[in-house]
Amino acid sequence: MEDNFKDLIERHKEQGNVEMQDDFTPLEIYQEDEYSRIESVALHIPRKYEVLVKDAASVMFKQIPNYARLLEEVDQYRTLLKSLGIKVYDDVDFRDTDLNPFPNQIFMRDLAVITPEHLIVANPKYNIRKGEQYNMLTTLRRHGYIGKVVELPEDVTMEGADFFWISKNEVIISVGNRTSSSFADTFKSLYPSINVRTVEAAKEGIPQHILGGAHIIDRDTIIQRKSIIKHNLGFNNVIELEENEETKNNYSMNIVTVSPMEIIMPAGNPNTKAIYESHGIKVHESPAKEIGKLSGAFACCTLVLNRTKNK
Repeated sequence: MEDNFKDLIERHKEQGNVEMQDDFTPLEIYQEDEYSRIESVALHIPRKYEVLVKDAASVMFKQIPNYARLLEEVDQYRTLLKSLGIKVYDDVDFRDTDLNPFPNQIFMRDLAVITPEHLIVANPKYNIRKGEQYNMLTTLRRHGYIGKVVELPEDVTMEGADFFWISKNEVIISVGNRTSSSFADTFKSLYPSINVRTVEAAKEGIPQHILGGAHIIDRDTIIQRKSIIKHNLGFNNVIELEENEETKNNYSMNIVTVSPMEIIMPAGNPNTKAIYESHGIKVHESPAKEIGKLSGAFACCTLVLNRTKNK
């Protein structure tokens, strides 16, 4: 474990770190939509003993990754985010995940819902993931988050990839699979002035969350895998993707919306990239083959902490 940790530290130094300052600056969070300019994100740097498991299926992986190449992909993605002016908070300098490891910790999007006033801590459905959310919260606390936190009752399950901000006044929550309908009720009680629309979740794994089948990229534009997300989510501009090798196995729709009509997508998906660009989307690419073996890609890995406030 020590050698692994030292290797991560060296990689992190090469990438550059969030600089420690004499004056304490609190970590800010804010989100009221899915497409305004990203200011900051949280990432997990996977540890070797988390992902080099004996049985991939037992931890919901597709395959066991090559760890060295996995770290290279995470490094390249992190570098791309920083090159776009996005502050990245990660956990490589902290020992919490070393002492309390989880195979799926890399999928940070699932672990919280960010609101204008609160960080709502997830309660994952499966026991194998329960506890990841506290590693995430500890990381944010160490980076300076001192804001309000909402923890859910044990019988209320929620994973953040089932939650979309449509606008400051409306959200969509996918319920019935990873996220329980009682979470929608909880959110309504927290934010009675916000319209909460619920949609029925797809069958387990097809996709695991609504995020696996839909991505909002502008105020009125959404990308959908229409054969698995059949709901009308209320967008006038719908970019429909077919089920093929790129969408199903290469995670070509597992994207991060950096700003309106600007995304990061997994590299190696030329047909899907061409579709995006034909609709005027600015596309950045980064490799994600090893990340994909864990059953996800950039959308799953990225917990957006702060988006620019709409005026």
